Amino acid sequence: CGQCQKFEPIYHKIASLLRLEKVNVMLAKMDAIDEPRLSQSMQVMGFPSLYWYAYGRIQNYKSGKRTSSMVEWV
Repeated sequence: CGQCQKFEPIYHKIASLLRLEKVNVMLAKMDAIDEPRLSQSMQVMGFPSLYWYAYGRIQNYKSGKRTSSMVEWV
């Protein structure tokens, strides 16, 4: 979708910043159109959506659209 395409450079910037800060995380992206069962099980309601998976829990990102706030969230 157009929103996801606009988010692509932000996604890469977040990955670069986390790598520079040596944060030990793995970023992954998926296409909800190609993976409808997965997106339904995650209850994706809009695009793009960000989720944090840790210790058996899932947390949905609900803060601002600034790169810095997304990096802080991680």
